[in-house]
Amino acid sequence: MLEFTLFPFYSVSVVEGQILTFYNKINYKNQSCPRSMYAGSYDRGSTKKGGNCMPTCPTKTAFRRAKRVLVAGGFVLAVALCAAMVCAAPTPKPPPDPTPGVSIVPATAPDLRAPDIQTILDRGELIVAMTAGDQPPFYYVGPDGQLAGLDATLARDIASRLGVKVSFNRSPKSFNEVVELVAQGGADVAISKLSRTLVRAQMVRFTKPYVTFRHAMLFNRLRLAQHTSEEALPQLLRGLKGHVGVIGQSSYEGFLGQYFPSATAVSFKTWDEAVAAVFAGKVLAVYRDELEIQKINQSRKDASLTLKPVIYKDMKDYIAMAVAWNRPHLAAWLDIYLDSFTTDQRATDIIRTYGPTKEKP
Repeated sequence: MLEFTLFPFYSVSVVEGQILTFYNKINYKNQSCPRSMYAGSYDRGSTKKGGNCMPTCPTKTAFRRAKRVLVAGGFVLAVALCAAMVCAAPTPKPPPDPTPGVSIVPATAPDLRAPDIQTILDRGELIVAMTAGDQPPFYYVGPDGQLAGLDATLARDIASRLGVKVSFNRSPKSFNEVVELVAQGGADVAISKLSRTLVRAQMVRFTKPYVTFRHAMLFNRLRLAQHTSEEALPQLLRGLKGHVGVIGQSSYEGFLGQYFPSATAVSFKTWDEAVAAVFAGKVLAVYRDELEIQKINQSRKDASLTLKPVIYKDMKDYIAMAVAWNRPHLAAWLDIYLDSFTTDQRATDIIRTYGPTKEKP
């Protein structure tokens, strides 16, 4: 760039040298001629500053003026060339991305979060569905009037991770109504000690299990002795016949028909009603998960004398959360959340950690 910038000045110097050479030749010829005064020249007696005793030649004056014009023109031309080269210079490339493979999102980029999660964020609230009746130690109203238990703890932590508050919809009277509420969009998620079943999975999308229980029964010892001997008990437990109490519209109402087709289901509105019936001998047994059976044994002093607990080690009850079928991103987010949650807790650990049981008379 420097060479191109100095080129006009070099050209002016060459032209100036040629003009001065031509001028000297002319001046040399004029020296042999009489020197007459030309218009615009100074005479010998001139006192004007810059005066000259020698007459001034118009040709020399013209050459000097031409020199000034050439110098000024060369300067203007040099400035124009510099400006043109600056404008034509290539634009400097931005520095390379410090993180290869990861693009930098502009500050004005649109929000790319999934719509089913964005709905919760825009509302500023996570709506959690639970049954109206308490299910300790999963959820129950504590002495301070606040909802406590494992499911309540999970619900609050999930809302905190999303940056919103939590509210509980406890209008459903049964577990199946909890599923229906979520399927209809009345709640964002069901966290209600909810068992995964094939029938429910036709309406909602389940997460991975966060607790796994074994199926269990409580038999009335007197009624059991009337049905079979102690030696034939294993065969009775598989081919069970008789009246078995379950909670109406619960997963175990369906499990009874699936695993014990010869048994007769007796539905109760609450678990307490079913337990009272087996103590009174109105039903042969009651059917639920091992945690609820252990709670009865721990809370009733007469349980070991009146009832016989049986745990089916090969039959599992998977407790999971549920969202509407059209909210896949929320379900995937909950699965990732549950990856950090301990899912191998035993029933006794859950009872001890998340809620004391009350002894009943």
